[in-house]
Formats: sequence, structure tokens, C-alpha cells
Amino acid sequence: MKDGAVVLADAAKPRLQGIPALKKDHPRLQVTMSVGGWGAGGFSENGGGKNGYERHWDAAAQASFLWNQATRHFIRYEDAQSLKAKTAFVRSNRLGGIMYREQDEDPKGELLDVLWYGLHEAPAKR
Repeated sequence: MKDGAVVLADAAKPRLQGIPALKKDHPRLQVTMSVGGWGAGGFSENGGGKNGYERHWDAAAQASFLWNQATRHFIRYEDAQSLKAKTAFVRSNRLGGIMYREQDEDPKGELLDVLWYGLHEAPAKR
């Protein structure tokens, strides 16, 4: 925000400018944008059956998501379960690590703890 207006990174502008054409080709498409992440606009309060949203788990993608049947809004996000799956994948494939974008929307450090322990705990015995 600058002087009460949303400021976009130059790299984001072409993507956003393409939305009207995408909507024209796919009129039922609903676009949801997040500004600020997990805590912005009550997003974190939408989990667990609140405000019409229900949490779901996609086993194939190892990903959590929220779905609101009434509004037909879909929100993909990271939670402890999805981050545990990602750290297990990183370790089992001997990858270098994990990058994440924003820490300030995890004020208690719960998700950071999941990442740290997932990357640093001894591997499970087989």
C-alpha cells in the first residue's frame, strides 16, 4: 500500500492484466486474490467450517484446501499437514531445502516449527 492504493510489483501487472481475457474465455471462472496472506480479510478464520468454508485434503497432491459450496470459492493454502508432506518429500529425495514466502502471518511460529522439525528430525526407521 502506498498513499491508500495497492502497489503491484512490475512482474505481477501482466498476469493481472490477463484476467479479463481469461474471464471472457471462461465466464464461470471466479478469481480470488489474497493481499497479505493467511491473516488478511479473515482468511485464517475461514478454515474448519467457518464462514461456509470446509477444509479438504487432496491426497494425490498432498495439499490442503478450503471449499465454500455456497459461493463456489476454492482456496489452496499451506497448513501443518501439507508442510509435513513437503518436508518428507524434500528429505526422501535428498533435496536442498524449502523456500517459503511470508513468515508474519504465522505469529506463533507453528508452521515454521513444522518446517524446521520436518527438515531436522532423524529419519524414521524402516
